[in-house]
Amino acid sequence: MTLCLTYIDSFAQWLCWPRPASGRNFVDATIQFGGDELMGLVHPLEAVQSFSRMKGPWRALAERVGVAFPGPPHELLLMASFEDRLAGRLTAAEPQQLRKEAWRATIAHATYQHLRNPSVYAFGSSDGIYFSQTTFKGTAIAPLTLPQLLGIVRGLVAEARRRSDVSGQWFGDDRILKGDVD
Repeated sequence: MTLCLTYIDSFAQWLCWPRPASGRNFVDATIQFGGDELMGLVHPLEAVQSFSRMKGPWRALAERVGVAFPGPPHELLLMASFEDRLAGRLTAAEPQQLRKEAWRATIAHATYQHLRNPSVYAFGSSDGIYFSQTTFKGTAIAPLTLPQLLGIVRGLVAEARRRSDVSGQWFGDDRILKGDVD
C-alpha cells in the first residue's frame, strides 16, 4: 500500500510539474489521469474535516457544510452538485474561493490525507478507506483498497508514457530533468 501511494504521489508531482503543491498535485493527477470516477466525487464529511483544518473563514464554512450535509449517512456528489447545494449558504465572494479549495473535499484528497500521509509519515497506513454509511446514486461505496489504487497508478503511468511518446521528452518536458523552469 505504501509503495503504491508513493508511486501515485511521485507520478502526480511529475505530471503536474512545475507546480509545487504536493497535495493538490496528488488530487488533480489522480482525478484527471487515474481513471477512477470515485476519486473526483465530493464527500461532504471530507469537506467538513478539511475546511475545519484551514485558517480564517474556512472553519465557518466547514460548519455551514456540516449543516447542509448533516449525515451520516452521506451521499457522494459531483462537484457541481456540491456547489449547487451550498449556493444559498455562501456569501457573494465564497463560491470562487470554494472552487479553488474544493479539491480538498474529494475522495482523492481523502486518499492523500488518510492513506498517503500516514504511509509516508507514520510508518504505514490502514489497508484502505471504508465508507460504512456512504453512497453514490443510492449504491453503497465499496472500500478503497490496494487493487483500486493500483488501477490509478496504471492510469498515471499511461499518461506519463503518452506525454513522453508524443513529445519525445521525459514526462513530456525534459526541463524536469534539468530543473529549468521558464
